[in-house]
Amino acid sequence: MNLEIKIYLSDGQTAHFTQTDPKQIQASLEHLRPASLFDDGPLIVGDAERCIFFAPERVSRIDLITTFPISQPETPAWRRIIEDPNLFEVNALAAIAAAEDGVQPGTKYTGYVRFELAGGHLLLIEIERQLLPQTQFFTNMHRIPQAPAMVLEHPAGGAIVVNTKNILVAHCRPGFSDFPRGTWLVSDYRS
Repeated sequence: MNLEIKIYLSDGQTAHFTQTDPKQIQASLEHLRPASLFDDGPLIVGDAERCIFFAPERVSRIDLITTFPISQPETPAWRRIIEDPNLFEVNALAAIAAAEDGVQPGTKYTGYVRFELAGGHLLLIEIERQLLPQTQFFTNMHRIPQAPAMVLEHPAGGAIVVNTKNILVAHCRPGFSDFPRGTWLVSDYRS
């Protein structure tokens, strides 16, 4: 049983680390506090050869890949992480076609959220929920940047901890039939 750690930085780099000692893995995971991970000073990773300090504001995402259990808050709307961008795009386009004029309040739907993180990193999420009431989705999206971190189950086991302050864009598809006041309604999108 190993612990693979991937730290995605806001400058586009990714640092990779591995721990193979079960006692060290257990100790590291017992002290993991996602809510304070990006607020308690530098993130420190080390071994007998080196000690590395990461400025928490420069960390966009941390993947903790392991078969050891990691305590995670319940996020019932998140269905799964999709790692293949092509599969994500195909599924998102199918969801847009199924929703025709946008998801209507009261409708159960599958949606796709593309989080663009500082450094060019992506987090592709499939959600499944019933849109009741419609403003609930927007309220939940407004709360994400206010949270200290977002924790999701990693597809290979373990967890993904996202520094919400480094989420640049959340692109949600399909869209909705009704939007809150103040939304800029458009008829075309290009990027």
